[in-house]
Amino acid sequence: MDPYGALIDEAFLPVIGDPTGPLTGISFVAKDLFAVRGRVTGAGQPTWAATHAPANADATAVERLLAAGATLVGRAHTSEMAYSLSGRDNPYGMPLNPAAPDHDPGGSSSGSAAAVAGGLADLGLSSDTLGSIRVPASYCGLYGWRPTHGRVPLDGVHPLAASLDTAGLLARDPRLLRTAAGALTAAPPTAQVAGRVLVATEAFALLDSRLTIILLEVVDTFGPTDAVDLTPDGHSLTDLTMVVRDVQGPEFAAAHRAWIEEARPQFGPGVGERIAHALQVTPAAQVRALEIRDDLRRHLAAVLSSGDVVLAPAAGRPPRRADDDREVADARRIAASLSVVASLAGLPTVTVPAVVVDGVPVGLSLIGAPDEDGPLLRLAAERPPAPSASDPGSP
Repeated sequence: MDPYGALIDEAFLPVIGDPTGPLTGISFVAKDLFAVRGRVTGAGQPTWAATHAPANADATAVERLLAAGATLVGRAHTSEMAYSLSGRDNPYGMPLNPAAPDHDPGGSSSGSAAAVAGGLADLGLSSDTLGSIRVPASYCGLYGWRPTHGRVPLDGVHPLAASLDTAGLLARDPRLLRTAAGALTAAPPTAQVAGRVLVATEAFALLDSRLTIILLEVVDTFGPTDAVDLTPDGHSLTDLTMVVRDVQGPEFAAAHRAWIEEARPQFGPGVGERIAHALQVTPAAQVRALEIRDDLRRHLAAVLSSGDVVLAPAAGRPPRRADDDREVADARRIAASLSVVASLAGLPTVTVPAVVVDGVPVGLSLIGAPDEDGPLLRLAAERPPAPSASDPGSP
């Protein structure tokens, strides 16, 4: 039984993995972007589901988890076309956040996060383009891994934006997350010698003062730190959210414009506005956005060394109540601002539960250089559980 509204089909028959693999006895759900043999990949969009046939093969990521012994126990809801950081943008209804009932579980991996946080599965096979693993992990008190771009094959995964899309995982247990990441990459992530611990000061500056103080107390437990500026001169994290729209938009349009023009689907208001922008990005705007992305990558290559770990807030604030329509756009802007650097630069990120504030989870992201997923996963596995911080106020 699914009390969280996380799964698409409660009558789903489990697909048993290899009984000799390292994940034998572990269950997982697959976000409704991953092809599952015999099922329609619906991408959280009713018209898409109605106009596409069942998959004739599993996505490569599904195959790899099954080969490692995990059992697929269901398919999880996603926000519409995966084009949202909120669980609100789901035509089938927002899944319940088991870690903070009556609060948004985050998007677009809302169903996967709810299923894992609620104990319906041990792992959530999910995607992350602009925070779709990191934000739900923070909101639901989970560990989340967005891999280095290209590290996990995307064969059989519904695309959002090819140069930004990744396939990763959500889990309650960081040691399991590390093992499962090794299965998805077809090789255990290496754990290089640790480098510096860096604090993304401009990211913390986006938070309100109370939450900044609370999270920086957690940061202090990582030992000595240095500050780092993640953005090149002349740009800010908020600026980069406009850049990523013009990188993402043409890639989304290339994948889906023909279907949109033929099927004429009706999108929800937030998703519809983002899709309208995607379909209208000019070639000149795209070129400019790609130039800024390249500047960002050069800057990061200059300031990050092998083994460095950058600490930043995962979502910027605790999840809003499900019935609270205030500041929704502002919450999304902050969450996108905190996700944008790793997305544009293709960097690996592991999100960890940092603290529980007034009963609501808040996460911290560990960001590394390309292909240095291993140190991040190791560090997450060694961290103690999140403490709690309670007082009458709410950040």
